[in-house]
Amino acid sequence: MAVILGETYPDVFAAVGVHSGLAYGSAKDVASAFTAMAGPRAAPVQKTSHIPTIVFHGTSDATVHPSNGEAVVRQVQDIGPGQTLETVTQGTHGGRSCSILRAAAETGTSTVEYWTVTGLGHAWSGGQAEGSYTDPQGPDASAEMIRFFFQQPIKGA
Repeated sequence: MAVILGETYPDVFAAVGVHSGLAYGSAKDVASAFTAMAGPRAAPVQKTSHIPTIVFHGTSDATVHPSNGEAVVRQVQDIGPGQTLETVTQGTHGGRSCSILRAAAETGTSTVEYWTVTGLGHAWSGGQAEGSYTDPQGPDASAEMIRFFFQQPIKGA
C-alpha cells in the first residue's frame, strides 16, 4: 500500500517505507497478489514519479518472496533522478546479519535504502515479541524508517 500511495500522491509524501511488500502495479486483485507474493513473474508496471523509498525484506520470508523487495528497489532506481552514488554495507544489527544498499542523488539526497535481513521470515524486523508477525531481533525497521523519513527534504520548503 505504501508504494501505491507514494505513486498516487507524490506531492503529499516525502518518502515511503516498505517491509516485506510488493512493487507498484504487481497486483490488481487478491489472486494476482498471491501470485506476485510468490515472486514477480514479469516486470511490474512502470512508475511515473520518483519518491525516496526504504525497503526491508527478510531472506527467509516464505510468504512474500524476497525478490519482491528487489522489484521495489528496481522501480525506484528506474525512475530515479539520474546519476546516483551507491554503497553496500554488510553488518550485524540487533543480532541479525544484513546487507544495506544505499543510493543517493548527486545532491546527496537519499533515493533508496534496501535492507536485506538474513534469516528474517515474514515478520516486522525489530518488532516487539508480543506482536503478531514481529521478530524482536534487529535491525529495528521502525527506527530506520523514521530516520530515513526525517532525512528527506520537505517539499515546497
